[in-house]
Amino acid sequence: MKILLAEEMRTADSALFSRIGVPSRAVMESAGREVAGFLLEQMPDLLGQGVLVLAGSGNNGGDGFVVARTLLGQGVYVEMAAVKAVAELKGDALANALAYQNAGGRIVELTPEHWFEAECVRGISSFGVVVDALCGTGFHGQLQGFIGELVDYLNTQAEVGNVAVVSIDLPSGVETDTGAVNGPAVSANATIALQCLKPAHVCYPGAGYCGETFVADIGVCVQMPEIESVQRELITEESIAALLQEYIYSPPEEHKGERGHVIVIGGGAGHLGAPRMSAEAALVCGSGLVTLVVPDKAAQTMACSVRELMCLALDSD
Repeated sequence: MKILLAEEMRTADSALFSRIGVPSRAVMESAGREVAGFLLEQMPDLLGQGVLVLAGSGNNGGDGFVVARTLLGQGVYVEMAAVKAVAELKGDALANALAYQNAGGRIVELTPEHWFEAECVRGISSFGVVVDALCGTGFHGQLQGFIGELVDYLNTQAEVGNVAVVSIDLPSGVETDTGAVNGPAVSANATIALQCLKPAHVCYPGAGYCGETFVADIGVCVQMPEIESVQRELITEESIAALLQEYIYSPPEEHKGERGHVIVIGGGAGHLGAPRMSAEAALVCGSGLVTLVVPDKAAQTMACSVRELMCLALDSD
């Protein structure tokens, strides 16, 4: 599973739009529908209590408008709060804000002076789900002004009301490429990573704000050279199993002496765990012979702990 930096993801998106010819709005529509589908499938009971979508001014906010419109079409009660006036939005975000309004949705425009006066904000704890669509992968630094205050208030009220918070791509306030958190940040229960993981999904402290991370296919072809050329990948149990399969497999007639001999040296007083784990790992990975070299005072204990290991004792000094 590839892990892309923000600029690498933008490059892949641009290639999809320009070289392949997929409209950017189609990708935004796919992203929003994937998030809405996740909510409908994973949180149907909570949706009955209503959904509040918090939208920023960029493409992440545009994704949020698609989520709201999709849920509205499924009969879910939706409130939409935007941190920028619709008239000030641009591009696909503006198009989807207007589409949401044309579908019968109402947008509450939050302002720096009066954001807390909005009924939907004051009543956050009464919703079943809050969708965080405030900031996307382009965010750097620290949430400024009333948006930071809004995020702090969201975190407090979500905990009080046991509200599920779902972030689109990344929790707002978390930096994409580093996972750094320099101020207020949304504490999500779940994060829907769009197409690929980003470093913040796996690097702390940002990963700690993501809750459980799910990767949604939004139509960006992972076979594109812009993605395939990225060497950064998530190490998983499945990927390691596939990598080691050719080494672990042993023909029935093969002798253990043909499978290699690993020697593990270590184990000062009180520090026997590391050499033992290393030796056990060598056995699991398919080594034919493994010799563990430890101080004489520990040799007997170590020899008894794993029967397949050979143990060589050296003077403790």
